[in-house]
Amino acid sequence: MKILKLLLFLLPVVLFGQGPIANEIGQLLQSGEVDKAKERVEFYLKQNSKEVDAIMMKGNVVLNQECCDRPIIVEANTDESIYDTTIGFVGDGGPMVVSEETGTKVANLWKKAVSHDLSRTDIHFGICQIYSISMMTDELIDYLPTLKQHIKNDDRLHYSMCDYARNLKDRGDFEAAIRVYKFVTTLFPEETGLYSDIAAEYFFHGDIELAKENIDVALKDENIDQMSLGNAYFFYALMGENEKALACLKRQSKFTNIDESLFYEALLNYSRGLSWEPQMKQFLAIAKSQSWKEVADFMLSDAYDESFESYLKLNEMTIDDGSKILIHKAFKTKTPDKLAPFFNYAEVLTFNQIFDDAIEAYEQIENSELISDQEDLENVAYNHAWSLWKSGRKEQSLVQWKKLDESENFLYQSASAYFQGKFYYDQDDKVKAKECFGRVQETANQSKYATMAWNYYNSID
Repeated sequence: MKILKLLLFLLPVVLFGQGPIANEIGQLLQSGEVDKAKERVEFYLKQNSKEVDAIMMKGNVVLNQECCDRPIIVEANTDESIYDTTIGFVGDGGPMVVSEETGTKVANLWKKAVSHDLSRTDIHFGICQIYSISMMTDELIDYLPTLKQHIKNDDRLHYSMCDYARNLKDRGDFEAAIRVYKFVTTLFPEETGLYSDIAAEYFFHGDIELAKENIDVALKDENIDQMSLGNAYFFYALMGENEKALACLKRQSKFTNIDESLFYEALLNYSRGLSWEPQMKQFLAIAKSQSWKEVADFMLSDAYDESFESYLKLNEMTIDDGSKILIHKAFKTKTPDKLAPFFNYAEVLTFNQIFDDAIEAYEQIENSELISDQEDLENVAYNHAWSLWKSGRKEQSLVQWKKLDESENFLYQSASAYFQGKFYYDQDDKVKAKECFGRVQETANQSKYATMAWNYYNSID
């Protein structure tokens, strides 16, 4: 599918500013008057070649001159995920990546500026920012100790530094981001909450074991912060390590003064067929979280009868997946003849990239008598296939994708054609790949996967 360039626009880049010169040049850049801004910068530098704001704003001018004509485009969605099925999207090309050449020019100007006034914390931060958006990881790591040296009385500096790691990740370099995260831990060895952030990055990247390894390090700190405990609860709950999840909520109560572990403990007991009402009643008496309170209210009401209809109402309520997964587990036992709790349990695991457990859950469904019609079969196959594909078991996933070859749901049919074609394409079997892509490429405008198949089909000679 052709990329359609609709229009160009100037994205003003002014990373920081201080004083009348910075304000004047900044306003010119914001108005798109880059040439005028350059003129004024040179005027001030002729008056005083060591004027900090003028040198600093010259860096902003360079940045705007070389980086800011960026197109808004409509392009094909190339994200394979089953959770984003839009055919195309409007965007500006993603996060701005500054060339290394430009990043070096700007960083050198800002280093020159700050050499005349080492107290300018805004410029120290700016140097790190330009290195991160220029993908200059080594230079960023080399400068972070300087940033720490000059930033005083900022008890969140370590988290600010992690923003630079996220800049690298957002621009496609996950390994560089992890390098920066880990370097920050050497600068702040006492800040074990950093390991929670690293764990979160690994978790959402699909590296579950590394996520567990890092969250365990964070939890060794008796003074771990509330957010880190919340992350740890969520990870452990999804990974089925329920007692650890419960312990994290208990520790969190010292920050909130509300023992929300009572709610989780009630659901955990409920999923195990144990007494749960006492904990749920205690929680309801102190509850402030509206979403958890709604569940507690309903489960303790006369309307709640543990029927499949009660499950469906609970499933519509908005609570985090770490808690909702316990509801799915409970009703796998309470309504063993209904597909929904089994499928929803597997789907929560799939969405949160706990693929091994998800695949086991789909296999349990397929080996049962829960699937009653073609729609059920296809829904399970689609999600099972994605779990296998994402976990690296791509050849095994073909068995599931093939179940969707003749689906009347064109999204499923086109996904089947695309993923089978992609498998053979990656194996360098272009004949089979083109055959698979060709099944849907003529209707490329009807689904994301058909569009992607069209792109690959037309790239093969």
